[in-house]
Amino acid sequence: MLVLDFVKDFYILCKLIKNEEEKIKTVGFSRALEIFEKLLGNDIVNPKYKFINKEIESIKKLNTLRNRIIHRGLYIL
Repeated sequence: MLVLDFVKDFYILCKLIKNEEEKIKTVGFSRALEIFEKLLGNDIVNPKYKFINKEIESIKKLNTLRNRIIHRGLYIL
């Protein structure tokens, strides 16, 4: 559900989880991560996933590195 492009507001995601549907498009990982951060920040996601919040910056850096390697193919560690 986090990869749905029409989810501009995280409350819409909550409605979708409750089986209210709309047009569906996918989004990139960075947008899904942004939505997940908002859900965590508003205590909508199960608290057992709060540990992800501690590593959010590392996850973003890994995603940037992944995008450089895969999409450009020019980046070398």
